[in-house]
Amino acid sequence: MTQQIDLALARIKPHMTVSIGGGNHMKHLADAIHAADVPDLTLTTPSEETADYARQLGLTITDHPASINLAFDGCDSADLHGNLLKSNGAIFTYEKRNAMLADQVVILAPASKLQDKLDNTVPLTVELLEAAEPLVRQLADNYQLTVSKRAAGNYMGFTRTRDGNVLIDLLGQDWHDLATIDAALSRLPGVVATSFFNRLADVIITENTDGTAQVMRKED
Repeated sequence: MTQQIDLALARIKPHMTVSIGGGNHMKHLADAIHAADVPDLTLTTPSEETADYARQLGLTITDHPASINLAFDGCDSADLHGNLLKSNGAIFTYEKRNAMLADQVVILAPASKLQDKLDNTVPLTVELLEAAEPLVRQLADNYQLTVSKRAAGNYMGFTRTRDGNVLIDLLGQDWHDLATIDAALSRLPGVVATSFFNRLADVIITENTDGTAQVMRKED
């Protein structure tokens, strides 16, 4: 067990409902939770793959949590104010739902992903109905953002989310105006969600290349 996973596990108490995100790192956390055998623990997850893995371990999973005590997840980029970009996994609608339901959001990430400012090489990704695509493209043009409709990796077509929606990746020279752009996108009819998590991370546990970990709380 890594120090980062150990620090995460120490936050989990009996009788909690805990969300764990997608990816291999969250599977390692699921392994640690299984080994710890925490009494009366209920898990939930935004990831169908993680849910299947946790059920194979014999962990209790609920798909429709009414509330969440702790939400663990990763990120593609984070800043010191608890802002996140969670674009690559394309399950951010469900990740954001769980984050907003949670009393506390804890991010597990390599130290390199925590910076003073969000990484401008990571796109702002929008999940949307196809009917909203012209509106998103128009808004992106107003903010001088490049637009890319995400292509599928396993067939000659475009990526669709688990709910059948398309994904648009937006890139700019920097993300200093990201909150404004995100708010404008969210007002468009047909936009489901974006990959920007506005100050939703309460704690970030970073892992250095030597395996040591640090706990950071978001700054005001």
